[in-house]
Amino acid sequence: GIQVIGVPKTIDGDIQVKDDAGHVLCAVSFGFHTAARAFANSIAGLCNEASLVQQADQISAEHLGIPVSGLIFRDPDRAPGPEERDRWQAALSRTENAQPAICLASMLWLAFFDRLGVHPRVVGGHSLGELTACFAAGCMDAAALLEFAVRRGQAMSARDEIQGSMVSLRCDAATAEALLPAVDGYI
Repeated sequence: GIQVIGVPKTIDGDIQVKDDAGHVLCAVSFGFHTAARAFANSIAGLCNEASLVQQADQISAEHLGIPVSGLIFRDPDRAPGPEERDRWQAALSRTENAQPAICLASMLWLAFFDRLGVHPRVVGGHSLGELTACFAAGCMDAAALLEFAVRRGQAMSARDEIQGSMVSLRCDAATAEALLPAVDGYI
């Protein structure tokens, strides 16, 4: 199977996994970024994986009221003017839209590499990228990743008095689950 690793934010895709003797263990590693802007020009002509785009559009339209493909497949050169291009970028940059867009872009890259016969032995990610790494490793399907990304983006964009934060736990699943009832706020 594929090894999934969490990576420090500073790595952002530059992963080398070595054994104790310093030999590189993996021929290919994929790192998934957490907050990069998803630009239409970088993926529009890359991969036409209609089923992934349709799934993403259905899930985002259900929860956000807009299909995510309408946010990422816009050609900035065809905008009627700079104000419209700025509006497009602002809509894409809002976390509730950016998170499913980033995941869709990552899934399209994966599909592209799959068609080339390029498969990772190790995947890693930071924050949102960890979810895409789990998808790449087969731990969740496309619908689960997209649903999670949409709901995560909505939760992170919620405007209330409770400030969000990130936590890292070094324990087994049972211990982590036992801690959850003591958390005040969303998880």
